[in-house]
Amino acid sequence: MLFILHEIRFIIIALLCGGFLTSFIPFIFAEPSIVDRSLKIELIAEGLSSPTSMAFVDSQNILVLEKNSRDVRLVSNGYLKE
Repeated sequence: MLFILHEIRFIIIALLCGGFLTSFIPFIFAEPSIVDRSLKIELIAEGLSSPTSMAFVDSQNILVLEKNSRDVRLVSNGYLKE
């Protein structure tokens, strides 16, 4: 009897977790979108890995923090500097 209750509990947890994860899959792979029509998405530089935040130094330079490496990268005039 205890084994059957354990199996039922496992199935319920698996279903709950599966439903929870599948409800977030569209958000994980979603493309950027804008609700405010006065804003636009524009590619500034390529080659960044998991950028999380940025600081505008001036009109030509942006400092970008990369999540996984914890590096601070410089984007200058649209080019990622090494």
